[in-house]
Amino acid sequence: EGQKSGDGRFRMGKKSKKSTKKKSGKIAIAAASSGARQQASRPAENEGNVQTSIQNVVQMAIDNQGEQPNTRRRLSSIKRGETALARQLFESPPRPLAPALLTGETRTQIMKMAHAAVDSVARRGFPTNVGINDKKTLKKSIWRVMDNEYTLWLTIPLLVGLMGDARQLNSRVKAPSFPEALPVLHWICQYRLLETQLGYQGKDDMIALAIEAGVDLRSKGSNGTNALFFATKYASPVGVSLLIEAGIQMDIRDCFGQTLWKNATEYPNPDIVEELIRRCDTKIPIIDEKICTSSMDTCSQNWSTLIDHMISVYSGFYTTT
Repeated sequence: EGQKSGDGRFRMGKKSKKSTKKKSGKIAIAAASSGARQQASRPAENEGNVQTSIQNVVQMAIDNQGEQPNTRRRLSSIKRGETALARQLFESPPRPLAPALLTGETRTQIMKMAHAAVDSVARRGFPTNVGINDKKTLKKSIWRVMDNEYTLWLTIPLLVGLMGDARQLNSRVKAPSFPEALPVLHWICQYRLLETQLGYQGKDDMIALAIEAGVDLRSKGSNGTNALFFATKYASPVGVSLLIEAGIQMDIRDCFGQTLWKNATEYPNPDIVEELIRRCDTKIPIIDEKICTSSMDTCSQNWSTLIDHMISVYSGFYTTT
């Protein structure tokens, strides 16, 4: 992400004082489902229907958030800003937040859309190396991700995209209380962060499904980063490998001139670093990489080689272990 910036952590919004009417909720979700099914046959007529309906459903989810006070306290306990990187190696990772399972008509309608998505994926073919071998395991993977009220703002566009709507799959969506709308692929590539904050249950399987459905690998955030930047920090070696094999650009730089090596070494996963060295070192040689070691509030910029920076940050870890 940005130079010496925070992780972009966010908290759930306050509960709306006005309860969502059941009737309007049913109409909104049904419109999203039917609009997605009709999109392929009548694209011009239904161009705005799915987007409008999805926004309605997501707004319902946002309005209903906060029903569990412990959730707000848990999310607000996640600190913003920079953290002492060396200390991260010695601390246990935060416990993931439990999903808020869907209920009532919302559950019924989302389940119908999930069945349609399973059929669409099965016609295209199952992805490999992510534990999806047949329609049964595919259905289980998709429903595990969709059955969470906290993440409807993300999972509905993803679900509609898996049904065959490329426009929704490549749309930019905004999380509650997060300032920037990011492409769907960017969000699902930081699944470890979303699991902690919102109970998101997607893994590398959702990345593989999005790729198989034709997601745009060229999409970038406002700071110039692509999905690989997020995957190196918040996914796994498998997720990183899936993106690289699909042809994502490896040697781009963000608006601060930094490559994906910054994210890869901020919360380092040795297996991801090893995968990047094997896959990317010819494109962005780690021996030549430099990283800015200044904080955001300083006027001058101090640069160090990435290797020297890593040794200085993690020297305590080496001597302790």
